[in-house]
Amino acid sequence: MARGLRIRGAKHTSKRQEKELMQRAVDLAKDPELLRPRCIGSCRRCHFDKPLKKIASMASYIDDSEKLVKAASRGSDAMVKAYAGTVSLAAAGKIPYLATAKMPSGDISFAVRGKVKHDKLIGVQYYDDPDMRLLAYTDVSKKRKLRMYSMEDEVLCCERSGFPDEYVEERLASSPYELDEDATCPHEASRGHLVLSLNDGRRTIKICRSCAGDRNMLHHMISRMTSPEPMKEIEVHVVHSFHDMESPSLADFRIDDDHHEAYKTGKLNDRKLIDEVIKRRSNEMKSSGSAVLMIGDRNYGRDMESFLKDLRGSEEEKAILRRFLETEFVAVLVKGDRCSEAINQLWSEHHDALIMAASSSEVLEEMGDVSAKNPNKAVSEAVMRQQAKGILADIPVYSDLGEVGGYADHLARAYKVGGPAAVKRSVESETRGYRNRAVGLAFLRAVGETSNTWQYNKEEMEFSSYLEQFANAMMENKGDSYHDALANMIVASGSGEQPPQS
Repeated sequence: MARGLRIRGAKHTSKRQEKELMQRAVDLAKDPELLRPRCIGSCRRCHFDKPLKKIASMASYIDDSEKLVKAASRGSDAMVKAYAGTVSLAAAGKIPYLATAKMPSGDISFAVRGKVKHDKLIGVQYYDDPDMRLLAYTDVSKKRKLRMYSMEDEVLCCERSGFPDEYVEERLASSPYELDEDATCPHEASRGHLVLSLNDGRRTIKICRSCAGDRNMLHHMISRMTSPEPMKEIEVHVVHSFHDMESPSLADFRIDDDHHEAYKTGKLNDRKLIDEVIKRRSNEMKSSGSAVLMIGDRNYGRDMESFLKDLRGSEEEKAILRRFLETEFVAVLVKGDRCSEAINQLWSEHHDALIMAASSSEVLEEMGDVSAKNPNKAVSEAVMRQQAKGILADIPVYSDLGEVGGYADHLARAYKVGGPAAVKRSVESETRGYRNRAVGLAFLRAVGETSNTWQYNKEEMEFSSYLEQFANAMMENKGDSYHDALANMIVASGSGEQPPQS
């Protein structure tokens, strides 16, 4: 608290401020034991006996303002001097001026008396304020390695580390979160949660990302305590699913030093801390080569079958991912639950392996550099190319066909690979010449697709009706029979092209 103290100078005292401060000075003059913390430790002797004994010796001149101001200007014990300066106000019966200090909780006013550090004066003059009173004890706490805990009605003192239960309960009761009796929010399973570990892990506070806001729970828990090393009294963890450990413990989720520094200095609030940790862990997993599978926050480890079962997509897409994951040791982290998202995420580094999982090395070579292609379209193309290789394995390959023969061969191969829909797409993209249009319509008739026959003239309709039988023969046959069917189609078309050589 002392680091946040800024003095703004003097101002005239308001009646209310004077009355409140004067009453506290009067109460301290009557009972200096109001400054004694309650011991909850096992010290051999109380470190406050000596200063309070010196304070008690002032009883003989407790009504002498001048002597009290002198006492506030000499000696080495800051608490004794701060007490003398404060009760001198009661002896004087007035407070002509107040100084203003800017504190984390806002501006406060106090009376400057003697040669005493301002933080000690504030701590003593606000001995009944749970946020201010600790300023009176910080030097003693540091020198004697004491832990001081400011409660609503008293100060607790202990020489050993460990948060007192009563202090923890009071802090939790005033926290910005609705926590159950185990200090846990009701959404522990949400995307990451903050865990503060107290008393060597015997007490924890858990706040999920959904509940976490722009508050800083670490600051809230230590705001009313002083300790030689307060940050070592409490450990900070962010528990999440972005890991490749079999059975992680809470210690495995301790935050990194830079995150801890940003959190303890207030640069990160609770929600930002959770988000920053998850972002870093996610990126580390993606680049580490860890074999981890995740959908959203659910970590499947290496359980590939459960991972694929929970993904949405075609059986073909799942089969491709299965073949890929059987050979590649990688992390797959998808926010949604679609196969296409997994393929997209893997594409930049593993595009060739995905094409291989969808087809073969031959198809990969044919497709060339696929890195700049749309991932899912490229994978679909690879599947179709591979299917075509199997389907068309028994179909002769020609290099000497004319225009009409080449077009008929193209339509027959399209049908064998993609069915009627592929024929329809191919015909719709062809607009050249009377004979080609008739051949195209013949194939459409053969597959039962006659919805667009109105686009053809009478001659094309009649000619296509004659060519339909040859189109059927090409689609139904393979090997030598396909060769003969193609030759018959070329002759029947009247194109004058030479039939292919056997």
